[in-house]
Amino acid sequence: MCVLRGVRWTEQRGFTASAVALCGRSGVSWRIEGELPAEGAVVSNHVSYLDILLYAAVRPLVMVAKSEVRGWPLIGWLTSRAGTVYVVRGGGPATYREVNRAMAEAYRSGLPVLFYPEGTTTDGSQVLPFRRGLFHSVLNERVVLRTAALAYSIDGDSGVATVAEDVCWWGDALLAPHLWRLAGIDGVRAVVRFGEVVAERGDRFVLSEQARERVQEMYAELRGEGPAARWRRRSSWWRRSRICSTDQSRASVPWTVMEAWCDEGITKRSAMGLAVASNWARTLSSVRPRSRMSR
Repeated sequence: MCVLRGVRWTEQRGFTASAVALCGRSGVSWRIEGELPAEGAVVSNHVSYLDILLYAAVRPLVMVAKSEVRGWPLIGWLTSRAGTVYVVRGGGPATYREVNRAMAEAYRSGLPVLFYPEGTTTDGSQVLPFRRGLFHSVLNERVVLRTAALAYSIDGDSGVATVAEDVCWWGDALLAPHLWRLAGIDGVRAVVRFGEVVAERGDRFVLSEQARERVQEMYAELRGEGPAARWRRRSSWWRRSRICSTDQSRASVPWTVMEAWCDEGITKRSAMGLAVASNWARTLSSVRPRSRMSR
């Protein structure tokens, strides 16, 4: 089963603007390499919920995401408004026709369509074998396929924070504590690199293997690369709005978040951001990356 809302350019631009703001206020700096895709399909590695925001910040595009994302606070609302294709896990062959129909509609929107063939997030140590299901739509609709890779790093003194545990979101990690750990890290940087068109298209097996090889190559290069000279900096709003935790604010926020702040000394957002977070914390506390999609 899958769901696709009609893609509207106004809402796509709104999603892109929101993604830029959210990335900046999360303390993430980023750099883009390669030619931006204009249409067709794009496949990438997948390590975090940040990937969704970063790609959306690059340019308007149609996302393909697991159906659970639609229920996430803020991100779910934004992606739904932007015409995201939601794919239900474990649907099997019975859902293929509907998924392919939704993908065809997404391609006709005139925007690039981004999906993550690994089917889940990882700790960034490798690129998992690609699931081949969504490559059906690439061949059926005869659209070009571009590859992309995204890698994170932490610049400067980050204490005990690591990319694998505090930037990547994978396994059984809960979303709320992870979000607040991420908010306390200075110097999170990302590089998004777009590759060339994949020309080898014999069948979905060949296409998926060729795509994975290219993503692996780009990702390996990005992981071994040093800091770049030009980065998109976080907004000054973030610096002005950071505040220290207090006993009064501790009482209004679930303990899973506050223990991270108080015991690890992590600074918080503005008072407005804290109020919003407290309303969402119970929902976020149960969200996990979970296992791979079956297709």
